[in-house]
Amino acid sequence: MVMAKEKEKPESKYDVFISHSSHDSDAANILRKHLPKYFEQTDAKIFVDDADIKPGENWREEIETAVRSCDTFLVLVSNAARNSAVCSTEWSAICERKWAEPNVRVIPILVDEAEIPAFLKNLQTLDGRDRSKLLDCASQIADYPAVAADAVKFDTLPNELREQLQERLRALLKALPDQQHRPSDSSPKTDQS
Repeated sequence: MVMAKEKEKPESKYDVFISHSSHDSDAANILRKHLPKYFEQTDAKIFVDDADIKPGENWREEIETAVRSCDTFLVLVSNAARNSAVCSTEWSAICERKWAEPNVRVIPILVDEAEIPAFLKNLQTLDGRDRSKLLDCASQIADYPAVAADAVKFDTLPNELREQLQERLRALLKALPDQQHRPSDSSPKTDQS
């Protein structure tokens, strides 16, 4: 009976997805805490995996739902994120979403001295390398125009295209190591020389 209720539950709608390494959870939480002040009129929902995936939930499905439904992606770029298999998969999913809906916002935020990944190099990057700069980032993000009202939304795409994109996203998420819970991150890459 509980399972039937779960299946009837409507998909959650997120507006902002914060992609980050577990090493950057403090930065993600600062943004999560301060962004709602700027979105009070819109009641925007912010997805941060640490806070929004409950014990026992399928983290891959929750991330997939969030990626499909949000309008803005904040990509926290750090050395830890660049070396994370989970972040790499999220970033691939973000690229897929951006490809399907070009008006979706992707906002890179540098949180340490990491090199900006190729897929973000052409985007204006915010500097969030300390707490005060992260607070400035929250203010600047609020000033970005929202996704155009006439932008094509995922749910309005033709069924065939929507199914193809969902399958690609599932394949990306399934490529991660199968574990009982979402790994905080894979171990950083080490130099074997």
